[in-house]
Amino acid sequence: MPLNLDSGINAFIALSRGSQILSVNDTKFLTKLKHCPSAYSSDLISQTAIKKVKSLNPPALLGQSKDSICVEKVYEDGTSVIRAETMELRVRWRADTGKCVDASPLVVIPAVDKSSATVYIGSHSHRMMAVDLYSGKVKWEQLLGDRIESSACISKCGNFIVVGCYNGLVYVLKSNNGEKHWMFTTEDAVKSSATMDPSTGFLYLGSHDQHAYALDIYEKKCVWKLKCGGTIFSSPCLNLIPYHLYFATLGGLLLAVNPATGNRVWKHCCGKPLFSSPRCCLQYVCVGCVDGNLLCFTHFGEQVWQFSTSEPIFSSPCPSTSEQEIFFGSHDCFIYCCTMRGHLQWKFETTSRVYSTPFAFHNKYSNETLLAAASTDGKLWILESKSGQLQSMYELPGEVFSSPVVWESMLIIGCRNNYVYCLDLLVSNKR
Repeated sequence: MPLNLDSGINAFIALSRGSQILSVNDTKFLTKLKHCPSAYSSDLISQTAIKKVKSLNPPALLGQSKDSICVEKVYEDGTSVIRAETMELRVRWRADTGKCVDASPLVVIPAVDKSSATVYIGSHSHRMMAVDLYSGKVKWEQLLGDRIESSACISKCGNFIVVGCYNGLVYVLKSNNGEKHWMFTTEDAVKSSATMDPSTGFLYLGSHDQHAYALDIYEKKCVWKLKCGGTIFSSPCLNLIPYHLYFATLGGLLLAVNPATGNRVWKHCCGKPLFSSPRCCLQYVCVGCVDGNLLCFTHFGEQVWQFSTSEPIFSSPCPSTSEQEIFFGSHDCFIYCCTMRGHLQWKFETTSRVYSTPFAFHNKYSNETLLAAASTDGKLWILESKSGQLQSMYELPGEVFSSPVVWESMLIIGCRNNYVYCLDLLVSNKR
């Protein structure tokens, strides 16, 4: 569909933690931006010209570095050349938010002007900020009523961002200037991050008041409210086929809800609190549990398998670009890669607990998929996703509970030293 299909709907791509990538209103501009993502037809909603995109192919990452990884390249004539591939992370900019940043970034790239890409992120300073992705210049900031741990979500039209707050309010802000469009009141803190339904434009999220909500931000009304039998800290996950919405509670319940009605389809008691957000992958939904297990269910509520780590899992699952593997972290200090049958592919030991959610992305230059992850001691880890081999590491000067987002060769993440960082991922090859 053409860009001018609806003047009220912008064409954009939005990236959020766990490699969640959404393109809206036009499927061609992605190619114009030279990213050529692959998509799965089951996620294509042609009526609204909205497509969820599962992988990115960024342009080649070029630059200088310090640490070398040797790779053997075999040519057709049988000769081989050892080349040293070097990679490093280097700070591009940082923006001061005034207090710790535990929220994760939302990155929005407009189709018409890629250079105006924006990072939206909140802070414990009560500030919600919009920062220019390339320069780090603050475009606007809005002071909300309390601390912000919720990560921002973009509206279907692209004109609003939605974020929860410790004061129990859900704020709907204009994306271009931060002005308040609407505030919805729940009965307790909102740390859950909203999920947007591309078929209706409704926003779904949970609250510490033990309820799940569906909000129509255009009509400024609550569509439905569901008592969930436990505090909702994590973020909901929407699956299009079958049309289910998943919520996880600190009471240990995983609930499947009909997004149209708010009626419960099924529930499963996991026995321990669920801080991890559920994530759909192929015909399954996965979630991490405080008992140290990653749990996998069918969309009809049948538990298929569980994978055990030795400590609680607060990290949310991140599917690989092929959706054949799933990545997550654990408080046992490891980053894990499992197959969708629940078998360990590899694990990588970091130097601290892994609270945040990994982000898988494609390095076009080396034709490899990489994984960005963070441990709570402030270290950022870049791994090769198939093997778990370390490619690069960078240490931020503070604890990290925020999850990374990667666009092109830039990694964006929040830190407890009050700053949000953008780092360039630099790669060079030498024979």
